[in-house]
Amino acid sequence: MEIKQDKTNFTKIDEQMVAKIVQAIQSVRYGCIQIVIHNSEIVQIEKTEKMRFEKNCMKCK
Repeated sequence: MEIKQDKTNFTKIDEQMVAKIVQAIQSVRYGCIQIVIHNSEIVQIEKTEKMRFEKNCMKCK
């Protein structure tokens, strides 16, 4: 079974949205950024950040 995609309905991403995505990426040291798309449009940006702790770390004190 072949799935066909209509690439003509994709919309351009405006500069403000790109700036928000870049800002989210730059704000996470460890974690992930998910971009949620609905009907070929970005509707949500999810940010999950992890905090890592090392045992006996001098920098952590």
